[in-house]
Amino acid sequence: MLRFLLFGCFLTIGLKCDNQTEPLIDDEYPEYNDPRCLSGCFFESNILQVSTMKIFPTNCSTVCAPYSLHISIETDLNEKQLTNILKNMKHLIGSLYVFRSKFTSAKFLANLETIDCYNIGTLTISLNPKMIEVGMTSLSNVSCRVDISANGLYRLNMPKMKLVQSPYANYSTLDLEFMSNSDDFCVTVEEMSNFMESREVVLDRFGRTTGKYCELSNTTNLPQKTCDIGKVSLENLDSGCVNLRGDLLIEEGDEEHVHKLETLETLFGNLHITKTNLTNTNFLGKLKNVMSITEDQPTILVDFNELLTNVSFPSLNRILSTVHVSIQFNNNSKELLQNPSFCYNILNSLNNQTTYRTRFDGKVCEDVEKSIVKDDKSKGSAFSNGLWVLMILTLVFV
Repeated sequence: MLRFLLFGCFLTIGLKCDNQTEPLIDDEYPEYNDPRCLSGCFFESNILQVSTMKIFPTNCSTVCAPYSLHISIETDLNEKQLTNILKNMKHLIGSLYVFRSKFTSAKFLANLETIDCYNIGTLTISLNPKMIEVGMTSLSNVSCRVDISANGLYRLNMPKMKLVQSPYANYSTLDLEFMSNSDDFCVTVEEMSNFMESREVVLDRFGRTTGKYCELSNTTNLPQKTCDIGKVSLENLDSGCVNLRGDLLIEEGDEEHVHKLETLETLFGNLHITKTNLTNTNFLGKLKNVMSITEDQPTILVDFNELLTNVSFPSLNRILSTVHVSIQFNNNSKELLQNPSFCYNILNSLNNQTTYRTRFDGKVCEDVEKSIVKDDKSKGSAFSNGLWVLMILTLVFV
């Protein structure tokens, strides 16, 4: 299921977003006061079917749907008919539901470019068992909560979609999740790059953003060098990769090849460093984003590295995770538990994440710090007790 949560400003504390026109969100049906909604361009029903197709404004490029636009199990039109009815609609103002339908894609909406739900409505594509791709290839700006779940999807094929704030809303509640599609469901690195474009967008709400990343193809088009670790070992990976698709495993024998990761900024997958002789993670100094959608696996796992005494990801500022504890350090050198700054530095770089998500040997940063203080007190107490014993023995034998 696809959901993004964007905390731009909040209605509850009365803030107004910058660069906006007068908000309409307080109206029950804001479309009727929206200057973009022209007379004759309203869809005054909700379900698009034979009985309502005559009142659909087929000649309007901007269609306003105050009661939402539903294409569902009750839609008794075929794909060709829908394509003809919707061919001129480039902008939809109102929520869109493609729900429990019979269609194999939503290509009948291929000309749709924007959807504005005033940040609180939804773009829902759900419970369509025959749908193998969405196919809304022109859709770019979406100001809605997006839910794409429980379909038969193999891929999205939504190469342009980005979530943006509505100019007619005074707060934002935009979220995206994808889950429970086919076992082979995959997202392209371009699609994920679009989803994560805004730093404020939260992509891992409740850990329900799951699936795979599609293999890179000849049409993969990101501005920086993008490589595929899913097909090669670290030894055979090209140098100079800025983006990497696939789960990155660094294990014993890879120590001499980690220099190839010095240019890495975004990992579309998870990171696992295990059983190495590495003493630090300086080779990941440029790593900014680790975007894992692999179900039931931590985003970053560092374990059984007995010589690892210094860990840091100084550029890291965003992760995507499917599990409760996203970053885990387990059974490495004792030095990592003797200095809480290792934990705090990682936690502080992820300033939109909660404290429980980073743990060292099962401990959150505060507990690592408390353990150090407790050990220091115990050592001090033992030293003090030893002095008393020494003094008593001196008095006895003098």
